[in-house]
Amino acid sequence: MANRKTLLYISAALALTAPALAQQYRQIVSNKAFVDRFNEPRDDLWWRADDRVGGKRINDTGYSAANIDIADDALTLLLEEKPYRDRGHTGASYKTRDLYSYGRYDAVMKAARGSGVVTGFYTYTGPAFGDPHDEIDFEFLGRDPRLLHLNYFVAGEAKLKRTVELPFDASEDFHLYTFEWRPGEIVWSVDGKELLRVAGAPEEMPSHPGKVIAEVWAAKNLKKWAGIIDPSALPARATVRCISFRPENSSAPTCADEPESGAS
Repeated sequence: MANRKTLLYISAALALTAPALAQQYRQIVSNKAFVDRFNEPRDDLWWRADDRVGGKRINDTGYSAANIDIADDALTLLLEEKPYRDRGHTGASYKTRDLYSYGRYDAVMKAARGSGVVTGFYTYTGPAFGDPHDEIDFEFLGRDPRLLHLNYFVAGEAKLKRTVELPFDASEDFHLYTFEWRPGEIVWSVDGKELLRVAGAPEEMPSHPGKVIAEVWAAKNLKKWAGIIDPSALPARATVRCISFRPENSSAPTCADEPESGAS
């Protein structure tokens, strides 16, 4: 008889389209350090989400690989007012093939601007991968690009929901965003300066390895948080110069070590 984890995976997989199912195929916990400066596509490392849709209640976005571009040493994620399947907008989601666990995660990026536009850099796993929903977030609110939302999920429950104000407009220039994930602790930093630290018993914190994801999407029914989507702000673009992962207790290089990190 199939165990519960197998049944969860099968039920989630059956709900996916064929292209989406193909994207779930490789589920290895890698934990191998990497630094990607987007000099060229690395299809061994990343998936370009395609023929996918966001959660219908709050996400009016279908994800197309055509909205992802790698050129001039940068990853560009495009959100446009273009229907995709049963959603009103087409966005972009770039995610690792493998899963990653405790360690340091970095992105050098410039967020998208516009009411209702959300740029994300985060880790995620969930029932589609046979795991509970664990997640650690940076989310940039395009309605006011000085607002940065920090959050983490354990077994599908949001535990933080903290919005902080940055001392700069995240859509105007590149900055270094980092979170360090350890058993019982998460530390978020911007440009090397600690922004927030949370701690708790290991069972009360994310513990399941997740995919590393960068994306841009159109919010729906999130007026107070993300605002109402502004068609005049579209197309909107988020740009990423570097993403890295360094496992716990490693001295491997990160985006912060690169001269073009953009940190100020």
